[in-house]
Amino acid sequence: MMFSFSELADIVGDESSSEVDKAEIHGFCIDSRKITSGDCFIAIKGEQFDANRFAEEALSKGAAGAVLDNPEIARILREKYDNILLAQNSVEALGQIASAWRKKINAKVIAVTGSAGKTTTREMLKTILSKYRRTSGAGKSFNNQIGLPISILNARKDDEFLVLEAGTNAAGEIEKLSKIARPDIAVITCVLHAHIEGFGSLENVAQEKASIIKGLKPQGTLICKNQKELKDALTASSVNIQYFLLKSRPAGGENDIESFEINNDSSKITICGTEFQIPLPGRGNLENFLAARLAAIRCGLSDEQIKEASRGLKTEGGRLEIIRCGQAAVINDCYNSNPGSLANAAEVLASQNQEVKIAAAGDMKELGESSEEFHIQAGRKLREAGADKLFAFGVFAGSIVEGFGAEAGMAFNDYEALESSLLEELKGNEALLIKGSRSMRLERLIEPLISRIENINSYSKG
Repeated sequence: MMFSFSELADIVGDESSSEVDKAEIHGFCIDSRKITSGDCFIAIKGEQFDANRFAEEALSKGAAGAVLDNPEIARILREKYDNILLAQNSVEALGQIASAWRKKINAKVIAVTGSAGKTTTREMLKTILSKYRRTSGAGKSFNNQIGLPISILNARKDDEFLVLEAGTNAAGEIEKLSKIARPDIAVITCVLHAHIEGFGSLENVAQEKASIIKGLKPQGTLICKNQKELKDALTASSVNIQYFLLKSRPAGGENDIESFEINNDSSKITICGTEFQIPLPGRGNLENFLAARLAAIRCGLSDEQIKEASRGLKTEGGRLEIIRCGQAAVINDCYNSNPGSLANAAEVLASQNQEVKIAAAGDMKELGESSEEFHIQAGRKLREAGADKLFAFGVFAGSIVEGFGAEAGMAFNDYEALESSLLEELKGNEALLIKGSRSMRLERLIEPLISRIENINSYSKG
């Protein structure tokens, strides 16, 4: 049991019926279609629908209770059901319930944030810790005011570790999430020009990410990239901070790097005499590993254990995922894009062995007044990385081409034209980078690209 119904009522701030005070809540669910017996349904208002309207469906399926924030629907349902609680705001109630469960579980909590690499770092840490200890963690995209509390509520009482992810689109969100999670260890992967439109400057982004320490336990540790903006944001902080940076330094401390090597789809790094083989591409993933390693050490693991577990690291779909197809390589980095992550992806493209390199680049969102200049710089970065041809897509396609060079770059505002032109260009032996913000949906290119390459290969063999 997670809570009795009366406990839940106290958390939410509503009165429960004495008929159900001792009823047991074994889990929480925000999707009425997935309710199982013992679950409490929490009705969240979405952009497309009001889940309060599905509360009766959840109750009819055996929900042990329901938390609503629509007074009228709650009044009507209470004529038929005793196990209804009314909250001021269901999202805030979800956070309060998760915070209460956080106090009951025994797990050491690690919370990861950053402008890029937070999901990869989270998954690295989950993979490493899970090999040796009972570990739970956030699911895909569970990093906001709904996802993080659900991740906490999905944790088992006997878990030893819980790995969470905290994202943000507006000032103050990271602090709220941190105070719900109350992490023992916090990680900031980096700060980049992401969400600049909302935050105004890189310094403000750093301040937002640094606010993850607001909920850090008194004896907790912050693991943070050695980056000027972050160090400035943390100047007045008294928390224990461990910095990391991908740069060779004399051996001696647990964070000192003796050497590292980045290959086309993997890398290796030697730290204090231990060589780690990382089966992931790019400098960014090597920095993500540095952060994950330090967190794992704080969790009590040895470098030998981390080395062994690191062999099982995998790329999350759409995040520098290299798909080998005959002589061709498709780099699927479509999950999101900003100037920093594009530069990292360009470096991975440059590391590929294929003689011909092609980039398909979409708009980078939320960059504010500097959007045009950032897209021009993106084009330059792709050219410097050795891309031979560019297919740019979106409102700023022309700016990307301007930076890349019009003689080898083409701009598109129509997806079908982009796909058709790119497929016609293929010879089946290229390295292709597909990169754009989530809203550009450039993952649509992956399947037709692979199909086209396979057809070319099949034809050449026949």
